[in-house]
Amino acid sequence: MSRFAESAPQSPIASMRPTLWVKRLLIAHAVSYVVFLILASWVKWPGAIDLALIPSKVESGYVWQLATYIVTGNPLDPGSFLFDLLALFFFGPEMERTFGPRRFLGFYALVAVVTAVLVVTTGFVSLSVARFPYFGFAAPVVGLIVAFGVHYPTRQVLLVLWPVKAWTLVLITLGIIALYGLSRGPESVLLPAYGAFVAWLLTTGYWNPRRAWTRFRTWRLKRELRVVRGRDDKYWN
Repeated sequence: MSRFAESAPQSPIASMRPTLWVKRLLIAHAVSYVVFLILASWVKWPGAIDLALIPSKVESGYVWQLATYIVTGNPLDPGSFLFDLLALFFFGPEMERTFGPRRFLGFYALVAVVTAVLVVTTGFVSLSVARFPYFGFAAPVVGLIVAFGVHYPTRQVLLVLWPVKAWTLVLITLGIIALYGLSRGPESVLLPAYGAFVAWLLTTGYWNPRRAWTRFRTWRLKRELRVVRGRDDKYWN
């Protein structure tokens, strides 16, 4: 089983209390975004853009962008930043309690870095991706939503005024990502899309080929058994 697939159910009330590292991440992201806005929009510092993830620049040696992009934010889209901050506030505490502080930070950082590597790799085959600037921490935040859905698929979550199950919320999140991709272009949603994929691999353990193959064989065996049972029932009836 994946080290990120261990769970211990918590009460919904407890999950609303920000944990230590979630508090620190919220503060760090808020402060870094404000500083980035000042440097990029007010001071007009040309080096500010080099903190964002631009695949063509990473290929030219700007490797620090694989990590620094999560402390930036799109200067023209503060709404996305606020959404990510709220998602971290609501889903981060539950996952920190589930993983434990060290694994939570490891998961958060790993999703961010692996997602960046996948984006840069995509830039090798897509010129639009290679030149596109990527900002913010959408990848690990969407990863937390996916992890929450994997661990607690039937947990009720209040979506505006309607309660939905966690796995439904994951599907809604993926649907929103797809709509943004259709309206703004696929390169604009690579961070959350790849973040969701990486988080799914980590929380299910499918990053391990042996585990993935074992789960596939188990699923196939169960399917064959259902077919056999269906034939037997039809024969005896």
